[in-house]
Amino acid sequence: MKKDVLTHPDEEEIKCMPHVSHEESTCRYTVISAALTFPEKLWVLVESHQFKSIWWGQNGSCIVTDQEMFQIEVLGKKGSVRFFKTESMKSFICQLYVYGFTKTQCDSK
Repeated sequence: MKKDVLTHPDEEEIKCMPHVSHEESTCRYTVISAALTFPEKLWVLVESHQFKSIWWGQNGSCIVTDQEMFQIEVLGKKGSVRFFKTESMKSFICQLYVYGFTKTQCDSK
């Protein structure tokens, strides 16, 4: 199982984004997802207990992904439940790089 750990150079800014509670319905996520920026969508995914393929690293300064599961659980979604424009993990990772994320080593759980 391949896991990627990604960090952002300005973690303070990322962590100050509004918290989205788990109580909000899946429909709410998909309705607002089109209006959210890439980092906001990423924040919703990481903060949600709905997604098991992406989570905060142990110290909260990095994001860990299970690539195979993420491909199915997030990028493989179609229609109104789709979060990102791409279905490709490679394109998703390129988008992370655009927003300043980098691959790094850290404890994934």
